[in-house]
Amino acid sequence: MKPRAAPEAAPLAPAPAVDEAEFDRLREIARRIRVEVIRSVDHAKGGHIGGPLSAAELLAAEGIDAHVVHVPTIKPLDEEAIVTAAARTGFVITVEEHTVLGGLGGAVAETLADRRPTRVKRLGIQDAFGESAPNDALLEMFGLSAARVAEQVRGLLGAA
Repeated sequence: MKPRAAPEAAPLAPAPAVDEAEFDRLREIARRIRVEVIRSVDHAKGGHIGGPLSAAELLAAEGIDAHVVHVPTIKPLDEEAIVTAAARTGFVITVEEHTVLGGLGGAVAETLADRRPTRVKRLGIQDAFGESAPNDALLEMFGLSAARVAEQVRGLLGAA
């Protein structure tokens, strides 16, 4: 089950426009170079990328550079861009506002395991029952708020 966001919730930044000719291509959102934050957006539900971008801003204030990219589709997956992004940093964190089971994180981890072994942390809803609450409360509860994403990045870099 998937948590439902309250209708009044307004995430920070809209997902990038999708060009019909290149709907499956990864899109660079913020270019910094120490850690990759790869984000999936559900366009059907008006998905937004504000959390990872805000996390990158929090980290930049601490001198930690994050390269944020948007992955518009899992199938087909832009594997070449994923491998290139991982090669820049050696650390990848995926962020998705739904279950991590069978999602973007798994697809990225499988791609990197086969083509460029890289440390991957999957952020999203773990195997848990869904909840109903305002969007910001759900993001915090499931560790997907900007502050919690930044915390996970710090933890990953500290354990390196």
